[in-house]
Amino acid sequence: MLVCYAREGARINGGVPSLEAELMAQQKDYKLVTYPGAGHPFFNDTGSRYRPDSAEAVWMRSLDWFEDHLMGT
Repeated sequence: MLVCYAREGARINGGVPSLEAELMAQQKDYKLVTYPGAGHPFFNDTGSRYRPDSAEAVWMRSLDWFEDHLMGT
């Protein structure tokens, strides 16, 4: 599981510790990534909170994750 969060998204990030604890308890393969300086929804290019650098980074990381985990399945 790939989990990407905006570091400044306090309301959503409040659930990160319990999510991570549960993933670890269930021995799930996951990668948790936060993007500094980004708020929710930093990847929405129609909004004032859009952060192009973070949006590009999360997009590339997502494509890499899909290639690593889903190609050939």
